[in-house]
Amino acid sequence: ALFDRAGTESVDVAADPRTAAAILRGALAARGHRVIATEHVGGVHLYADRFRYARFGSLVGHVSLVLLLLTAAVGSRVSYADDGFVVPEGSTREVGLAGLSARVASFEAEYYTTGQPKDFRSDLILLRDGSEVARKTIRVNEPLDYDGVRFYQSFFGPAAVVRVTDSSGAVVFDDGVALAWRTDGDRPVGPVRVPGRDVTAYVVAPSAAGRDTLISPGEMRLEIYEGASDRPVKMETLAQGEDVSAAGLTFTFVREKQFTGLRVTRDPTVPVIWLASALLVIGVTAVLVFPTRRLWALARPAAGGSRVAVITVGRRDSSQDDEIKELLAQLSRPAGAQTEAPRRRGRAPAPEARALPEQ
Repeated sequence: ALFDRAGTESVDVAADPRTAAAILRGALAARGHRVIATEHVGGVHLYADRFRYARFGSLVGHVSLVLLLLTAAVGSRVSYADDGFVVPEGSTREVGLAGLSARVASFEAEYYTTGQPKDFRSDLILLRDGSEVARKTIRVNEPLDYDGVRFYQSFFGPAAVVRVTDSSGAVVFDDGVALAWRTDGDRPVGPVRVPGRDVTAYVVAPSAAGRDTLISPGEMRLEIYEGASDRPVKMETLAQGEDVSAAGLTFTFVREKQFTGLRVTRDPTVPVIWLASALLVIGVTAVLVFPTRRLWALARPAAGGSRVAVITVGRRDSSQDDEIKELLAQLSRPAGAQTEAPRRRGRAPAPEARALPEQ
């Protein structure tokens, strides 16, 4: 019944069924097919396939998609990202991951003639328990990667070095302050939280939007708050080197600097994502480039030799049609008989051309 279906190709061969099956088997093996032959009373049956494992490409592709979805779900819970990690030039800040601290040894920025940033980079040092473990000059697309944690250069801005001393003259704070936030008047601002004291001072720089009538270029304004009060105990605009006293402390604006803004990420699922992506590519490639080919053939006795019928099941393309026609044409040649056009069931056969007997 299989070889009675529409789409069956057949050809007469001037050889017995065993010989015809052997010729077809050799032709299929030469084209990379695995061939299984079984002999029955009605003739010789052949089954051939090529790229038989490629059909698992669909399974691999689906598994990779599920793996990607699961990885995304897990990654959202176990990954870490800080898009606003700021470190003033010359300062050190704790990262909060794996006992790491980051120090910016230097920061440099280059500009176009229009004033737009051309390039900016940070000489970044990573410390663990006070010891240097990694160092690199990072740029926007050149991060520092250490122990699964990545540091990307993201942005930059102004900073101010502030020194705070108590009434005895002891230094309680001496560090850079990143002015990474903005006031309502578009002025850069950053906080100084005095260690051991319930005192916070906000350092405000001149507005970047244009001329500032309150703060001149090169100056900083300090707004000092004590406790939970929302009213400052002191507000003063200072030039470089000047100081102001409030809440039993003396605040000195030492000099201007810049801060670097980093994006810090850690995602332990990245290797799994790469694996799932590779599996997806392999699966899709296997399905599209190496489609599984399956073919059934039957060589049975017929007048003058045998008749070989060939059929495929499933999706069939033009390249497979051409291959079957070439196989059947190859079958008809070895016996020296007139090559007959392959017959397809369901269509009217072409008129046969018969050779006249020799005189």
